[in-house]
Amino acid sequence: SLLNSGSPISLLRNQSSQNKLNTEILILQSPSVLKPIYDYVKSEYNQLGFDTSSFKFREWKKNLLVKVEKKSNVLSIYYRDNQKKLIIPVLNQISEKYQEYSGRDRLKSLKKTQEYLNTQIYNYKDKTKESSRQLQAFSKLHNIGILPIEVIKDEREDGKSRKKSSVS
Repeated sequence: SLLNSGSPISLLRNQSSQNKLNTEILILQSPSVLKPIYDYVKSEYNQLGFDTSSFKFREWKKNLLVKVEKKSNVLSIYYRDNQKKLIIPVLNQISEKYQEYSGRDRLKSLKKTQEYLNTQIYNYKDKTKESSRQLQAFSKLHNIGILPIEVIKDEREDGKSRKKSSVS
């Protein structure tokens, strides 16, 4: 089968899946996801009386680890902090921000798909109208009537229907 684990299609599918996971990791580690959480952590440290003027985003980010669990498509997020009460809220915020970010991409993709399909519907409606117009013109030019198709009951015992054309 083409989908066996060693087949080219399977390898491409696995590579695509791995690329998607790598992209997900990069998104999770991106400033657009993490900066608001970093600001939250700084704010919490300020409230605890710590001087945060020397806090650096790059240094804080080193406390975060995102990895793919073996033989799965599951991403695990690990965060460490000296203030244990911040760990769970930080992980929850990372999860929420990532879902918002990821949801925006999905929504954008769905909107593009919807726009494409709507365009295709209009294109095919126009093509259908034009084809119908051409059929009518051809039929009129060659004095051909359009044959409707009626479904009539077959007189066999099984009661199945068959199609029969008839000229009106």
